[in-house]
Amino acid sequence: MRPFERSVTFEMQTQDKTVKMMAVDVETGTEISLIAALGTPISTLYQVAYEKLLYRLGKTLKNA
Repeated sequence: MRPFERSVTFEMQTQDKTVKMMAVDVETGTEISLIAALGTPISTLYQVAYEKLLYRLGKTLKNA
């Protein structure tokens, strides 16, 4: 499986004037989170969270 074909679960929570976006890789259980301003476009949140998760997965596999 290529890294950009991963199954990922996303969750968003609003907190005051911010949004917390979490992404979990289904296969490995690796999780990341990020916080952005409340007006940030949802597509941007998904993209940044997915890219951050791929980065984390790459670092994890590299250190294994």
